[in-house]
Amino acid sequence: MLVIAGCSNTLPLHYVATQQASESVATLSALQVIDKRGEPDPTWYGAIRGGYGNPLKTLHSDKPIAQTVQDAFTTALAARGIRIDQNASSPSLTVTIAAFEADRVIRSEVAIRLDVVVKSRSGDAIYSHQTSEDPIEFGGLAEGVLADPKDLQTFTQATMDRAITETIDAPGFLAAIATHQPQPKL
Repeated sequence: MLVIAGCSNTLPLHYVATQQASESVATLSALQVIDKRGEPDPTWYGAIRGGYGNPLKTLHSDKPIAQTVQDAFTTALAARGIRIDQNASSPSLTVTIAAFEADRVIRSEVAIRLDVVVKSRSGDAIYSHQTSEDPIEFGGLAEGVLADPKDLQTFTQATMDRAITETIDAPGFLAAIATHQPQPKL
């Protein structure tokens, strides 16, 4: 009996901000990220698969994907001048990870779907947006056991970065946060 076991690769994902705000322009009272993927291993985010869909190499982050996404949003928001202060009476942000998966068989595919809701201090939803990224990449002759997990990690990283940037830069997102800031006391 021949058994082929897949190997596991810890390949972290880290968002790197491409811009930096000169000063704080707004505050969020909370940032909550919820992982709704239903994965038994919260660090899993992808696999290089064989011809029958069997996982040959799996990709895991160094921390749960919810924490990876939370850290990425925190960095992206800070780069735009939005800080998180639990003591502030500012809006809150909830990000739900509906999909976050990378696969390579003959081609590489990444599917990321983030649902965001900005809530006012009273808990009313003042903004919601769904971001979906599902690019496909053809390239490289290495397939199956010869495929490099780092290539799929790089593709996943670029897709996550694009999804978070698109979410934060969507029309109305920053405006919803900025217009619902507490008024200074006179």
